[in-house]
Amino acid sequence: MLLLSRDGWHKPAADRRDAAADARGVTGRLAARAERYAVERELWAWWCAELDWMNTPRAERPKRPAPGQLVLVPDLGPAPRPIHPRTANGRADYRAARCIITGTTPPARPRPVPVSDAERIIMDVLGAKPIGTMPLPRSHDETQPDPLEGKAQRSGARQPYRERTDRTTTVRFVG
Repeated sequence: MLLLSRDGWHKPAADRRDAAADARGVTGRLAARAERYAVERELWAWWCAELDWMNTPRAERPKRPAPGQLVLVPDLGPAPRPIHPRTANGRADYRAARCIITGTTPPARPRPVPVSDAERIIMDVLGAKPIGTMPLPRSHDETQPDPLEGKAQRSGARQPYRERTDRTTTVRFVG
């Protein structure tokens, strides 16, 4: 901050910006933003280097170290970036890349919450763990036309299956 006086521009004797930031509870916000942006720039540069490497013909691709691997004899050119982390299906794993750059451990994935008392009993009493949830097909609403309505049916013909109107899911357990 600068002040204009008849002698010209000068800094004030006391800088009150830190006190004002403390009063508003925003101390360190700019430093945290600068750090976040630096991490984002590094992540973006790493992914762009990965794209360049993938688009290079196989014969011309340089060898790259795995994440965390030391290079004992570096090349004279710029240091190659390590292999970008991938998920099980081959896509870029940005969560793992961010953890490598920041030196942190990935947070635990949220555990599914049981949605019914039966699931809670199965988990608590039997010690089972849910491995997946599948939604059941949507039920027929009154707004959907009935394909068999108005058509004559012979006696003993099977009636169409009507699903329950409430939404349920099936949960597979292991254990």
